[in-house]
Amino acid sequence: MKEIDRTTELIVAEAKSRGITVLEFADIDPDVAVLEYQDHHEGIYFSGTDRLGRVTAKYFINKSIATRLLERQGFPVPTEIYSQKISKIEIFLAEHKRIVIKPLNGTWGKGVTAGLTKVEKIPAAVSYAQQESRGRKRVICQEHIEGEEYRILVLNNEHVYMAQRVAAHIVGDGVKTVEELVLVRNQESPAGRQVALDEVAAQVVADQDYELSSVPAKGKQVWLTRVANAHAGGTVHEKTDELVDSVRQEALAVANYFKVPLVGIDCITPDISQQMGKIIELNSMPDLTLHQEPTTGEPQNPVGQLVDMLFPETIT
Repeated sequence: MKEIDRTTELIVAEAKSRGITVLEFADIDPDVAVLEYQDHHEGIYFSGTDRLGRVTAKYFINKSIATRLLERQGFPVPTEIYSQKISKIEIFLAEHKRIVIKPLNGTWGKGVTAGLTKVEKIPAAVSYAQQESRGRKRVICQEHIEGEEYRILVLNNEHVYMAQRVAAHIVGDGVKTVEELVLVRNQESPAGRQVALDEVAAQVVADQDYELSSVPAKGKQVWLTRVANAHAGGTVHEKTDELVDSVRQEALAVANYFKVPLVGIDCITPDISQQMGKIIELNSMPDLTLHQEPTTGEPQNPVGQLVDMLFPETIT
């Protein structure tokens, strides 16, 4: 039986703590629930709610639509193409030197190849993205953006949270192999934030001139993924207290344009204290644990704020 997602679990626990009745469907889909309080009910799915319009959700699922709408409104986004033609992607790589290839509608960093610089690796990256594209052949190709990656969460057009995301990595101790260090890391990491020792990880390690059986020197950092996603084992550093007003206002403007009560904005910037940088993706059902249960930093409470939004009559 499928286990409940941590975000759903936290929302359900918060609702129950307020005396809200929760109808759960563990035998069908544990991430679907209906919350009832007196004559008021709300449906949830992960962090998604009934208040997200179906068409707007489609924009976010089909990532290129969201990118084009953002660009039309003047929000900074990477240059991208949507294609399955290797020849066209080769031209795009020649223009931008370093690119990202990802599925149109993937989640959790699956199917994403970031930092691609070699023409001969394009077919494998396209195939990898297609595996996560739910039958679609065309994939998204974006210019690679230099800088640090952040998730900015906007909730109820009022609460804005920010966390830095860092791709999964280990630091050598001069004794253990890469594989042994990953196993230790996974034992110390919470469920859902494990690093998979798969072909993708092996290739990322090989690109740094290591093998999984190699022993990195003490203090040597070895990347395990190319995507800064917590579900791929990345670390999350809560930095809401460093959020500057200009970035906050831009995030609110994105949420207001799409008229959504909740949105996760992924961006890459050279300096978050100066600018949001470029928006690489929008998420209609963002992972609230990035802020609620970060690797480092002061935990925030978006789960409580989400239930406040749905059931203001339970606020005490």
